[in-house]
Amino acid sequence: MVSIEFDDAYQDQWNVRDELKSHGIGATFFINSALIGTPGYLSVGQLLQLQGDGHEMGGHTRHHAHLTDLSYAQQVDEVCGDRNQLIAWDLAAHDFAYPDGAYDETTRQVVRDCGYNSARTVYGLTAPGLCKTTPGCRRAETLPPSDLFATLTVPSDVPPLGFHALQGYLLQARKAKGRTWIQYVFHHICTSCDANAVTPKVFHRFLDWLVRPKIAKQIKLLRVDFLTGKPGPGR
Repeated sequence: MVSIEFDDAYQDQWNVRDELKSHGIGATFFINSALIGTPGYLSVGQLLQLQGDGHEMGGHTRHHAHLTDLSYAQQVDEVCGDRNQLIAWDLAAHDFAYPDGAYDETTRQVVRDCGYNSARTVYGLTAPGLCKTTPGCRRAETLPPSDLFATLTVPSDVPPLGFHALQGYLLQARKAKGRTWIQYVFHHICTSCDANAVTPKVFHRFLDWLVRPKIAKQIKLLRVDFLTGKPGPGR
């Protein structure tokens, strides 16, 4: 199972809307509600259109807060306040992503209590080629996940490294036992606009590769909510 995910709702993510549609891929977007509609970020209208296209909208705190630096009350405000706002905008909010992957036991409980079905990090999978020398190597997340409130992803600094870096994680996942899940997390989709950006050319090449018949028959491209609980609106 493979999920394509976007964090922070940056405006340049809108540019991949047609790309996702032409490849028949439903993605998951994790939203910081307090930033929506401000310069550089998507608008509520754009999020609703993306949801209408069949994409999932998830929570990511109101202000992209580093949750472990906050008090319990502040965490509740950031997590529950974000989810309540998304729901008020008629955006389904079933799954959550920890900003910067930061969480502790208090954070996990807050996310559960706010009504989410799952939460993910932005790291955890072992880099291709290192499993022979890495104790506890994780080639992929298991299905079902061993911990629904700390699911593992391809590290968020991998997409900027290019097509082969992205490809390597999926190729190595085929060596893992049982049913597996690979989550790819993207931030900016642009050329030289940010250190975490992946270029449109690389993103296009990666999606093309995922839907090639040889690869497509080995994987399923699914939104997060199809793997963690009741799916929201859309396909």
